[in-house]
Amino acid sequence: ETDMLKVVNQGIEFHFAISKSTKNPLLICLISAIREVWYEIFTELDRSPEQIKKSVEEHELILNNIKNRNLTGAKHSMKLHLLSLENAAIKHETNK
Repeated sequence: ETDMLKVVNQGIEFHFAISKSTKNPLLICLISAIREVWYEIFTELDRSPEQIKKSVEEHELILNNIKNRNLTGAKHSMKLHLLSLENAAIKHETNK
C-alpha cells in the first residue's frame, strides 16, 4: 500500500469511526454504503503534502472537540472539513 492509499484509507476510517460513535444506525449504514465511492473520489482529489496536512489538522480539530464534548466546536469543525472536501472535489472537476 502506498503512502497515498494509506492516507486515503485513514481518512475514510476516521469518518466511519465518527459515524459509528454516533450509534445512529442510519448514519452508520449510509457511511458504510458510500465507503467505496469515497475511496474512488479521495484517490482522485488533490493529495499534495499541503492538502494532506490540512486534512489531518481538520481531523485532529474534530477529534479534540469530540473528546472535549464541545458539541458546537465539533459541528463547526466537521462542517469546515466537509466544505474543504467539497472545494477539493470542485477544484478537481474543474481541472479535468
